[in-house]
Amino acid sequence: MVVMKKIIKVGSNCFIGLISVLLLLLLIINFSSKEDGVAKISHYSFFNVNGDSMDPKIKNGDFIAIDRNVREKYDVGDIVSFLHETSGGYIIVTHRIVDVVGKENTYEYVTKGINNLENDEKVIKNNEIIGEYTNFRIPLLGYVVEFARTSIGYLILVVLPLGLVLLISIYELIKEIEKRKKGEA
Repeated sequence: MVVMKKIIKVGSNCFIGLISVLLLLLLIINFSSKEDGVAKISHYSFFNVNGDSMDPKIKNGDFIAIDRNVREKYDVGDIVSFLHETSGGYIIVTHRIVDVVGKENTYEYVTKGINNLENDEKVIKNNEIIGEYTNFRIPLLGYVVEFARTSIGYLILVVLPLGLVLLISIYELIKEIEKRKKGEA
């Protein structure tokens, strides 16, 4: 019986820790400053990947980080993110540089997704790059973050876990108060 109580307590603490880390991550992402519509913390931006053009290096649903300290010049093989205009607005594209065209201090980059057969149509100017891929990615977390941004996702991933953590804390507090009362009586 004592072993079972310890297992439940450890499991409860692990659950609370996991929920706390997830909530902290979601709060940081949601309340961080936005630059170009992309969340920014210090000189890093984090976002979800939508698409398989960089698979297997970066996969659909990955949550990645880019370094927003834009350099004067990038090299062939570097992976950069830039805003790409679509009919619905702008999307972030993260592709590998396959060619660099330079004139004095002005550089333009030909980019291509690893899985794409052809280079991207538009040549990217240095000032259009929003950051360089840092090799930081959390597989599939992008799906969770995207779901958390919906009303039902926010309810399931933020409100309910917070309520559960609060209930567990209240239960532990009541147990502690009862234990102290028995010790005093």
